Amino acid sequence: MNKVRVFLADDKNNDALSKALAEYKNIYIAGTAARVKDILPRLKQSSPQVIILDLKWFGSDEAGWKIIEKINHWNPYIKIIIHTSYPDIAKGRAIPPNAQVVFKSEPFDNLIEAIMKRSSVSSIGTNSDLLDKIHLLRLLLAIFALLLITTGVIAHFMGIENTQSLISLTLTALFGITAMTLLINSAKQADQTILSVIEQVIGRLRS
Repeated sequence: MNKVRVFLADDKNNDALSKALAEYKNIYIAGTAARVKDILPRLKQSSPQVIILDLKWFGSDEAGWKIIEKINHWNPYIKIIIHTSYPDIAKGRAIPPNAQVVFKSEPFDNLIEAIMKRSSVSSIGTNSDLLDKIHLLRLLLAIFALLLITTGVIAHFMGIENTQSLISLTLTALFGITAMTLLINSAKQADQTILSVIEQVIGRLRS
């Protein structure tokens, strides 16, 4: 059975919540954080599917909203459950599409249901490195587009009209960029990038 990887971010209640969630065999506590500065580094290390986040940190709800902004800046696909005791805390605020509110006063089963629902909405958030890999692929696509434009300009000024020569020039330059990328990121990381993207596409097609 694949367990849902859950990350707990609360300045007071992590231990109690961890013990309660540990009773559920389909939930795995991937990590916890009780300090704001620890949240993002530990998130990147633990690769959770769902974050249970207390909104009020050290007496300030603004800290919670700033944490959500930082999380979404890093990975807008990861699922967030805002776990709070204050019913009015979200008034006047737009809840991000990857988040939902579960009040601490609600039955515990509501939190469990939210965890399972959040984890099944999308599989993109299961790998914390995936976003970096997507950025890498986007960068490569941008470089390739720039390469095509540059090759066309060079070919124009060099008077290359033969299509085969133009394609050969483009492929040679592309091979050079690919080789340089592999040296920078290592062949293993490049393979992981391709495999991760394929896995995500298959997961989306199955869901």
